[in-house]
Amino acid sequence: ADGSKETALRFAFHTGFVADGLQLAKHELDSAAQDGRWSADSFLDLVFMRIAAGDDQDSIELPDTLSAVYEKACSVSRKLAAEEKKRQQNEQSAGASSSAKAVAEG
Repeated sequence: ADGSKETALRFAFHTGFVADGLQLAKHELDSAAQDGRWSADSFLDLVFMRIAAGDDQDSIELPDTLSAVYEKACSVSRKLAAEEKKRQQNEQSAGASSSAKAVAEG
């Protein structure tokens, strides 16, 4: 765990072939297909909606069901980011302590 980012999954699709949404199973996601961190029944749901050119993305109102899902995803994302930052800080602190101990013993 060197603090570098790791790709969780990758996928590609052509928007011309997608209507309002797309569901991709684990085996359809590059990297995730053979990754044991993902359960066999994992999937990714993508939901799309049309917006007019020039619309301000912050002013777009999502349907209630999507809004709740989006808010939950944002909350989980913030929590995971905070946990990762804390983990990295703990790692750096432990590394600094080990270096100081080695210098004191040397």
